[in-house]
Amino acid sequence: MTRRGLEEALKRRAVERNGILLLRPRDALEIVRQARNNGIPVLGLDGFHLSEAGIQPDLGHSVDFSLSADTQRESWRHAEAFIEARMGQDLYFEVVLD
Repeated sequence: MTRRGLEEALKRRAVERNGILLLRPRDALEIVRQARNNGIPVLGLDGFHLSEAGIQPDLGHSVDFSLSADTQRESWRHAEAFIEARMGQDLYFEVVLD
């Protein structure tokens, strides 16, 4: 699957708010695993809270993997661990792919 194919998979599973595709943790984890299987690096994850009023970014639940070459090579493992640690929380994630 290409990056474009993953983006289409994101759209099918996501809630779109303000042009941002937001995924529940389980769906975000599946997209990360598909990215790993297809060699597409994960550049970061942005956590959000959703409400009727809109979306609220949560920097405490966001991470950037693009800054370190070592982190980029292991981005999938780091992204999986990051999402798994937040599985029970009421969060949505934007998955940023390379």
